Amino acid sequence: MEQAFYKSVLKSSSYLFGGGVLSAAFALITMVIMARSLGLADFGYFTLSQTYVLVFVALVNFQIWQPVVKFSTPYLASGSVESIEKVVSKGFLADLWVALPCGLGGIVICQWLRGQGFFSDAALEVTSYFMTLCLINLSGAFNGLIRVLGEFKLLARDQLIFTVVRLVGVLLASYLDQELISYVVIWIAAEVIFHLLVVWTALKAFRIKFGRAFQLRLCEKGELTGFWSFTLSNNMDISFRMVSKFIDVIILGALAGKEQVAIYKVAVQVASLLLRFTDPVYQVLLPLFSRVYVDEGGAALRRIVLRISVVGLPVFVLFLAVFSLFSGELIVLLFGDAYQDAYPIAIIYFIALGGAVIGLPYVPYFQARGRADICMRVQFGATLVYLLAIYPLIDMWGGVGAAISYVVYYVAWLMIMLTVFLKCKNN
Repeated sequence: MEQAFYKSVLKSSSYLFGGGVLSAAFALITMVIMARSLGLADFGYFTLSQTYVLVFVALVNFQIWQPVVKFSTPYLASGSVESIEKVVSKGFLADLWVALPCGLGGIVICQWLRGQGFFSDAALEVTSYFMTLCLINLSGAFNGLIRVLGEFKLLARDQLIFTVVRLVGVLLASYLDQELISYVVIWIAAEVIFHLLVVWTALKAFRIKFGRAFQLRLCEKGELTGFWSFTLSNNMDISFRMVSKFIDVIILGALAGKEQVAIYKVAVQVASLLLRFTDPVYQVLLPLFSRVYVDEGGAALRRIVLRISVVGLPVFVLFLAVFSLFSGELIVLLFGDAYQDAYPIAIIYFIALGGAVIGLPYVPYFQARGRADICMRVQFGATLVYLLAIYPLIDMWGGVGAAISYVVYYVAWLMIMLTVFLKCKNN
């Protein structure tokens, strides 16, 4: 059974990896064009405005694809199509209830902050445009449906189309006017296309799989017990994670200015190329772990998790050696001499991501067991440690300090997660 599991991981993740490599290349090219066209100040301004909104979106978004995968997988095994429709429908309605009020509320908040002197007119315009991302974030349940059906090839295709559309738009903006607001509008338009494409792909895959069109169905009282507790715990986990993912940019902008933010953004973008290799595996683990847990139980799943985690260490060391040799020249070649200070930041940030590689299977493991609350508590503890470290480190060393604080975060997260995992029972 374990051999069949690893074959499924390789097959499914290979689709995402192939599409992810191309998507990463297009995304990097997009970033190069924007960094060179906008310059340090405007590119830093773009990054800050986008970060403010992404933090807000993360705080109010349920990341509904994960509970959809968790609760749909047993129904797929039993062939209960109507139950799958109920899970997906419940996830879609959850996103709908959040998207409209939070999107409009976010724009109102921007207006209020402007009145309090926090935003200039230009900053308000850019941030308000980005805030519309809340209104269109309605594809989460259908994203989960694609994963449940095992159609990772289609998911990779949609992601590739998204990055190509965004690249073409950025090329047009750089050729026509190079105005900041043009890049913002293009970024949002590409997101709209992606969400629509995911919904269309999911509905088509459902029709092919089950021979009929998808129907929205309301759950009866008492159905899908645990769905909301799982969803809320998962949402809080993601919200805590967004703090560690984005607050560095906000603090760095406040203490060091937009130019340092631009340099840091380039360093993070280059270092995060590592995730293009590991993320395809992470994306397929939750649906596959859920099937193993349903079919064979917790003991078999724990063995798989430990093996994946142990393999992560030598894989990371290999990537680190290659990255250390070539990333400095790559940054200067692609982004120019103005960004050469990004190299030491990128190296430290890359080291931090070693925690993500080694800890790759633990979050989907607990989610597959329905214990999103454990992930949330681990995330909360690691985020507290991170918050204690980040301000003084950035104050002393700027972007390098921000990267070091990320190392602190992942060391704390990995230590807490491993402790909880080893104490956790097999059942």
